[in-house]
Amino acid sequence: MKANALIALLLGIFAFLYVAEGVLLNPFAIWNAAPLVAFYALYARGSALADRRRVWGAFGFLLGSMAVSIPFHVAWMLDLGAIRTGSSTSALALLFIPIHACIAGGIGFLLGWCVRHLGRGRGA
Repeated sequence: MKANALIALLLGIFAFLYVAEGVLLNPFAIWNAAPLVAFYALYARGSALADRRRVWGAFGFLLGSMAVSIPFHVAWMLDLGAIRTGSSTSALALLFIPIHACIAGGIGFLLGWCVRHLGRGRGA
């Protein structure tokens, strides 16, 4: 994937997460972007190595982390099940979602790396 397209994708996801949180100046936006920053670091490191298996792991991380983060942010944005308005402490979920997303991303990284490592056509 070209670097410009990848950066545009990450900025698009970040913008979606920011808008989904529904607050103009939200300090949680940077914290909620932590899985995206981790993905970019993994991708940049994997791209710099001769062994491209880590790039597969990085995309596994992105898929795993966004599989947790995006559904929560959609539910938050649309207030599904009164997730945003149902409790005075519901915003605390914004503290923990990036942690859960990074855990799911770690599992995705391992799966992506294993798929490439154990799959046919090792190497590139």
